[in-house]
Amino acid sequence: MRKGRKVLFLLLSVALLNGVLFGTVYAAKPVKLVFWGALPPEAGPQQVIENYKKVAPHVTIEYVRYLNDDQGNIKLDTALLAGEEIDIFTSYGVNRREQRVKAGMAADLTDLCKKYGVDLIRDFGPGAAANIVDGKVYSIPTMTIINFIALNKDMFDEAGIPIPEDWTLDEFRAIAKKLTKGEGPNKVYGIIGDYNVNIMSFLPTKLNGTPYLKEDMSGTTWKSIPDFRRGFQLLYDMMYVDKSMMSWEDVLTQKLTNTEALAAAFFSGRSAMMVTGTYMLRNIKDTEKYPRNFTVAFAPKPKVDKDQKIYYKDQMPHDDMMIPPRSTKKEEAFKFIIWYATQGYDPMIENGRPPLYTKYDPQKAAALLLKGAEGIIDVDSFAKSVLAPADHIKEDKVVRQMAELERILREEQEAYYLNVIDLDTLLDNLQRRMDQVLQSGR
Repeated sequence: MRKGRKVLFLLLSVALLNGVLFGTVYAAKPVKLVFWGALPPEAGPQQVIENYKKVAPHVTIEYVRYLNDDQGNIKLDTALLAGEEIDIFTSYGVNRREQRVKAGMAADLTDLCKKYGVDLIRDFGPGAAANIVDGKVYSIPTMTIINFIALNKDMFDEAGIPIPEDWTLDEFRAIAKKLTKGEGPNKVYGIIGDYNVNIMSFLPTKLNGTPYLKEDMSGTTWKSIPDFRRGFQLLYDMMYVDKSMMSWEDVLTQKLTNTEALAAAFFSGRSAMMVTGTYMLRNIKDTEKYPRNFTVAFAPKPKVDKDQKIYYKDQMPHDDMMIPPRSTKKEEAFKFIIWYATQGYDPMIENGRPPLYTKYDPQKAAALLLKGAEGIIDVDSFAKSVLAPADHIKEDKVVRQMAELERILREEQEAYYLNVIDLDTLLDNLQRRMDQVLQSGR
């Protein structure tokens, strides 16, 4: 009998030690975690928090929303540097993540990963290697972004244009021009998008990962790869010759630089196409906030050329969850993050954020992604252009100076699209400035 009690005691001790990672409800001292993220609470985070309360009743989570734009990120960074009470925060994109790691805003999670048996590459795929810096884990990626082009299917139908399944940049340009109508505030553009000024949103379909970096990371290839010149010129011509794409000056003036503003513009019929990704699905399904009278269809990013032999699907890890070094509740925060990424992610998927966790059931993910979208999206084009597996997925190269390189890319592209510099100067500046950064860090 005593032996049985000892075994039972041992089993209970193990369960309590592993606790939340295995969904075990256990008694513990009350803990409050403060969690900053960019999504509206009703777009998944609030339901996640409520679900976690059932798993770990002793944990109370306060969710603080910030906007994922320059002003919102400055607000988060200021709070982190000032030592405000923050236990978990989500960074969106490589440059933000790298900046925060470099600035010491992210705690080293390596020991916690070892303690709870988390292997970033095994659990979240090869792309998660970018979250390991100098052998240390500073963040946990939770979502995969699949980029695509959303279409106003009614506008395509009225123009007699089939939904593209395999198209080139030249065909994309011609369709955008054909679908552009009107003038002034009532103008309908052929294309609008999150990456309106970023040529890298198109070229990865032909050039893998971060193709402006040399293989040995010693410099850049801006002047040696002709597709860069062609791509920059294409977007410039769409802005200022065809006028089928909103000029960058107008994008800035109208503050169309965040997801919510772009969604409002597209769903109000101001554009026939929108360059975006799976993170936009929550807005696509939200007909109360974004009422519309058309069906949304989907197309892949265009190929660069018809004879292109390899096409890299534009897909990447995202939503990097981090813990500030000053948090006094790192272990409880880490337990929540891992539960969230592996077991508690369903409400996020339902709001358009596909899971990165490698053991997640793909059929369940697809069902949740499309839940509530009946009758308002073209399911066939979604399956073909978004969810269909690809032979090749782009693999970003990451260097320690990536945040600085991203800043240079943004600055020089803006100067070009605002007509401050010409194309030759753009390519010269990109190569010169980025090479200096890469070589200074060797």
